[in-house]
Amino acid sequence: MNPSTCHRRPALIGLFLLAAGSAMPGCIVWEIRDQLVAANDTLVTVDQKLEAVDDTNAMLETLQAQLESLQSQLEVLDTIDTSLASVNTTLQSLDRTLASILRIVRQIDGAIPFLKFTDDEEEEEPGDAPPDPDGAPAPGADPA
Repeated sequence: MNPSTCHRRPALIGLFLLAAGSAMPGCIVWEIRDQLVAANDTLVTVDQKLEAVDDTNAMLETLQAQLESLQSQLEVLDTIDTSLASVNTTLQSLDRTLASILRIVRQIDGAIPFLKFTDDEEEEEPGDAPPDPDGAPAPGADPA
């Protein structure tokens, strides 16, 4: 073996390995770059979706405040409804009382002919009066 060939062979192998090594890192670097670009695109998409979620959250908070306001208004309406039910009961009782007073006045009017407390035009027939919503007989109606 020639000594110069011995020195050349490792140099040739080294040169070949150097050429192959310098070509390989370029491929890896480009792959890494491509992966980073893809990851960056994904991050941009995620960021856009997070902004949309933030907008949705703001709208949900506004809606929640409106629902709470509506709930308080419904509670006020419920209180008013309860009060009106009480007023309705009182008015029904007053209707029965006034119907009784009207019967008494008509009885007095019929018993004393020269006194006239009611007009003949005012007198209602028993079937003319509207029925009570709670099922009680109409004022002046025969309870039988």
